[in-house]
Amino acid sequence: MIGRSRYCEGKSCVGGSSSISLLAVTSGDVICVDDRGAIVIPKPLVRNVPEAAEEVLRRSGLVGEYIKRPGLTPEGLADTISKLKPAKPWKPKSK
Repeated sequence: MIGRSRYCEGKSCVGGSSSISLLAVTSGDVICVDDRGAIVIPKPLVRNVPEAAEEVLRRSGLVGEYIKRPGLTPEGLADTISKLKPAKPWKPKSK
């Protein structure tokens, strides 16, 4: 859905490059907006979104499983979360 925002009145761009506040946007980028803010996914990275989303769901599911167990402690939760952090930045498996 594309709509107008009271924060961007008078601004529109089709094709080419533009910026909204501090976000640089290029033709083909995907803009995701909710009530907390906005992000721009550059066109070359869009194909990686499904795989990255699956990884986020996997990690959040592991935390969800932990917090449902009896004996929840802040230390145990911190330990569970620390095990989810990748040793190096996430890289897509597909090319």
